[in-house]
Amino acid sequence: MNWNRLAANVLLASPTRGSRPACGLYFYGYRYYDPVIGRWPSRHPINEQGGLNLYGFLNNSGINRIDKLGLMDFPPLIPGYTPNPPRPVKHEDNDGVGEWFNDPIPTCFNEGWFRHCVNSCRLQHITRTDWLTQLMAQWQGHDLPWSDGRDIGDVNANQQGIDNANDDGPSVSCVTSCRSEFFHKVARDCCEYNTTLLKGSERCCKLRYENNFIPPPPRLR
Repeated sequence: MNWNRLAANVLLASPTRGSRPACGLYFYGYRYYDPVIGRWPSRHPINEQGGLNLYGFLNNSGINRIDKLGLMDFPPLIPGYTPNPPRPVKHEDNDGVGEWFNDPIPTCFNEGWFRHCVNSCRLQHITRTDWLTQLMAQWQGHDLPWSDGRDIGDVNANQQGIDNANDDGPSVSCVTSCRSEFFHKVARDCCEYNTTLLKGSERCCKLRYENNFIPPPPRLR
């Protein structure tokens, strides 16, 4: 990091016409700045034309942006660095951690897979930290390693929700992404003719034989 250039940013962002010690405000030409609250006490001189945040100071990045007059902030002087990049719009379905969901259909794997996936996906959008989301989800679902009722299927569903959040971003519905993964898992693990049976189980093989009219193999003499 170029500390001289960083220091220059701080100097360029400093007040241009002195301060008012009695009230602790710094005068920038068009309005005063309050260092205690880190904001302009007065609205932007050109109202919403200067941005939706009428009282925000330097996009909350005072050491990386400059504003000589209290009117308009400029990009940082550090090449290639953009402070506070805009975040994707959050999908309305991604609110409400802890909401109850039933599985779309009965399955051969753990009941509640869909619920664990959706809520872990939503939680990941909040924490943005994989291990913390998994820990909180396991604690909420009584699935911690030392818990008597731990269900590894719930833990795997948590991880699927985390992966969905990381791969798709907050603009994609956790409900939609987990529903898609749910049916992929059903097709991969469960019997085609009865989704409550494992694909390789004896009962599933019998159903497959009955539905496909496969003739029995010849008996050896």
